[in-house]
Amino acid sequence: MEEEYKKFNELLIEKKEKYPNICKLWEGHINEKRIKYNTMLTRAIKVLETIESKSEKDLPMETIAFLYFLFQENIP
Repeated sequence: MEEEYKKFNELLIEKKEKYPNICKLWEGHINEKRIKYNTMLTRAIKVLETIESKSEKDLPMETIAFLYFLFQENIP
């Protein structure tokens, strides 16, 4: 994935003078998605590092789906 991002940045630099508006839109969009990805990755790591519990049972998929949808509005 880093290779694609590197290629993206190279193309932005190359095309920015001729297509400033398109490049600005793509740059903003990709940066926003990278921030969200990094936030979610950090959360996933934290959950997996602290997942151990006394019951040692996995949550049912229905509960996980419910919690996911319940907290969707609270994700920055």
